[in-house]
Amino acid sequence: MPKRENITVEVSIDDDAMSDIEEDVDKAINVNAEGNVDSATNLHETVTTKGKGKKRKERSKVWTQFDKLPVGEDGEEKCVMSLSDSSFDLEKIKELVASAIAMHNLPFRYVEYEAVRACFQYLRFGVQCIFRNTANTDVLKLYELQKKKIKSMLAMTPGRISFTSDLWTTINSDGYLTMTVHFIDKDWILRKYILCLSYMPTPHTGVALADKIHNILVDWGIIEKLSSLTLDNASANDVCVAYLKAKLNSKKALMLNEKIRDSVKYVRGSQSRKEKFIECVKSLCLESKQRLRQDVPTRWNSTYLMLKGAIYYTTALEHLGMTDSNYQSYPSIFEWDRAKKLCKFLEPFYNLTVLFSRIKYPTLNLFFPKVFLIYMNLKEACQSDDDSMRIMSNRMKVKFEKYWISFNEALAIAVILDQHYKLQFVEFAYGKIYGNDGDTHFSRIRKRLFVLFNEYLHKSSCGSSSSASTSQQNINVE
Repeated sequence: MPKRENITVEVSIDDDAMSDIEEDVDKAINVNAEGNVDSATNLHETVTTKGKGKKRKERSKVWTQFDKLPVGEDGEEKCVMSLSDSSFDLEKIKELVASAIAMHNLPFRYVEYEAVRACFQYLRFGVQCIFRNTANTDVLKLYELQKKKIKSMLAMTPGRISFTSDLWTTINSDGYLTMTVHFIDKDWILRKYILCLSYMPTPHTGVALADKIHNILVDWGIIEKLSSLTLDNASANDVCVAYLKAKLNSKKALMLNEKIRDSVKYVRGSQSRKEKFIECVKSLCLESKQRLRQDVPTRWNSTYLMLKGAIYYTTALEHLGMTDSNYQSYPSIFEWDRAKKLCKFLEPFYNLTVLFSRIKYPTLNLFFPKVFLIYMNLKEACQSDDDSMRIMSNRMKVKFEKYWISFNEALAIAVILDQHYKLQFVEFAYGKIYGNDGDTHFSRIRKRLFVLFNEYLHKSSCGSSSSASTSQQNINVE
């Protein structure tokens, strides 16, 4: 049988209760505690109160931690520790355990260790046991909570964000990719967080690494704030950087006009907003010759018309932003500049499309001069300082040249037969497009033109000879 211990607890009594207690009252409470630490279910604490005189008033704070038991046969008053203490929060305990597992790299079965459970039972009799699956779920909840906090912090960061990344392999040849973010928060405090330690399946090629990093950036919603990415000098990382840069720039080009698109959607969203916008236009003395159009994102010509109208009403949209507190999507100066560049780039394409769509006059002779101008615009855009414009133009140029090789000779012959252009224009155009190789291409066109001329001349001569012989026969018959 375990050793019995007597514990004396002193109870503080308020001054206003002193008159109700006799001087010879024993001012101590004997707490008899007996139980087995290893088997916490037998833990039982009793408090025996002895004294003479009037019945004490329960003014001590100790009674908030105990529940009274019925008086036993021995006439002693006893109590047990209360299990309904509101200060004990099981969810908080689970959160602390999950934090300990994550912080100290403990296994999930840690919560099922016999000594750990005995410790919990000693601290709190009857506490609910935590199992490994519960610990796993709690750690994931903790991760999601911390991820949400960091995402909110990154979203509120006014500046751009830098990253470092590394790929390493375990002894089992499993690859893992880490991403660490570095930024200065809104309070000008330098922060650093490990965003992920993610499994990286083979092969570890540059393209695969770029796709993995891109997906992580998208998941954290910080792809638009990326400033720099630092990697080691592995050969695959060279391909990764080039591919990722191209992918991010093309994404940026597609998302360039999101705020302008949102602005147009906002104005056209209700009749009251339209009326407010019209008032802004009138107050600024702008002519309503342009329409504020809503585009279809998959149709570039509608996007061009949307940009053209929005750029014309830039000051009106700015005025709307100052008078309407609900309008929060006004583009920045940088976004307006990018939109103007894109609109200027798309304008020749739109005009050419409109020109070729006419049906009341021949258009074949108009193709070569206009397509030549498009080609020159593409070559110029490929040298742009704007990364997104340069990458977009290079992709367009590759597709353009694929079709240009097939049809440029037929279009050149058609424009030569137009009295407004003749051979000199084609020679000039090929010189601009091909540089020093322009003469070679022009000579080939000249030869094809004479072959075509001789073919028609031969057909014409055969037709004339046939007509002449037929006439001669008629004369002889007569």
